Amino acid sequence: MPVRAADPAAAKELFDKGRAALDTGNWQEACRLFRASFDFDASVGALLNIAKCHEHEQRWASALSTYERARLLNRKTPTARRQKINKYISKRVERASQQVPRLLIRVSPRVEGLAVTRNGENLPLSGLDLSLPVDPGSIEIVASAPGQKVARQTIKAATGQRVVVELVLTPLAPEPATGDGGAARRGRRASSDLGLGQRQCRSRSRRRGIGGGG
Repeated sequence: MPVRAADPAAAKELFDKGRAALDTGNWQEACRLFRASFDFDASVGALLNIAKCHEHEQRWASALSTYERARLLNRKTPTARRQKINKYISKRVERASQQVPRLLIRVSPRVEGLAVTRNGENLPLSGLDLSLPVDPGSIEIVASAPGQKVARQTIKAATGQRVVVELVLTPLAPEPATGDGGAARRGRRASSDLGLGQRQCRSRSRRRGIGGGG
């Protein structure tokens, strides 16, 4: 997919429209415009406003990660302005950190091939047993591994809440015997019955022979 060339003029126009929408309280339109502005030119200002949109939506984990992206992008800003922006980011991060839900996931046993997802997205196994920020709302945690039953749990994370989820994997039940095994057993019984019938026939023949000679 080709990379779109930066267009600062279009980005500024979209950004200004976003600020105007925000002044009227139209958060939905403002956030759409800030995202579009960032797509045309990756500016710190657009990213900071996107982070504020996440805060407005109470998506605290998304806000935190967006502020950290803005901090990295801010390294290119001239020194005096960079320090002012970093100070602003630090205050917003402190506020969001107090609101963000945190989720700690434990899975046992740690078998080979273990995979863990949160709402369908893979979670690095290094993230297990760590209290990680998440956005509020319903979260489905699924753990799976070859030869194990899938373990899953759905929780609802609330603002500021700390949640611990423990999933236990159990081995799959062994597969039932196939039909071939039953046929083999029936074949062995038939062979045994046939051998018994032949022995009984020979025994009757011998008895008739003895009686005829008398």
